[in-house]
Amino acid sequence: MNTNTVTYSRFATMLLLAIVAVQVGCAHSKSKCAVEGQAAVEAYLKAGAGGAFTNVDAGGGVFTNYGNFIRLEGSGFGGAVWNIQGYDYIKLQRTVFYSGGSFPMMIYVTEGRRTAPGLKTIGIPKIESMSPIQGAFIYVSHPDLH
Repeated sequence: MNTNTVTYSRFATMLLLAIVAVQVGCAHSKSKCAVEGQAAVEAYLKAGAGGAFTNVDAGGGVFTNYGNFIRLEGSGFGGAVWNIQGYDYIKLQRTVFYSGGSFPMMIYVTEGRRTAPGLKTIGIPKIESMSPIQGAFIYVSHPDLH
């Protein structure tokens, strides 16, 4: 091996280590945002917009025609492969269980500084659409996602 090959190899190794370190840091931050985004949606499903962030026992709730909210089930999250929206987001595929049935739910945790400028805490979830076949699509802004 000549000297140039060794130098390029070391440079490539250092560059790869730096990229991995950045990705690990971003993954940790996004994982935290996913957990907090899901918790906000769970509170919203339990109490509705009127009580979701003040008193979970306020009653009401969302999708009450399915009965009482029981739980969200699922794990992990995915990101935008090709970002054309102008903001970052992560998506969580979940199944929501009520006393009268269940349906799929896609939670989008969006980049708060772009989707809700000035936001200091997690935003109130917004139902984008609901269909018996595709399930619910809910968006929630997170100030720390970027």
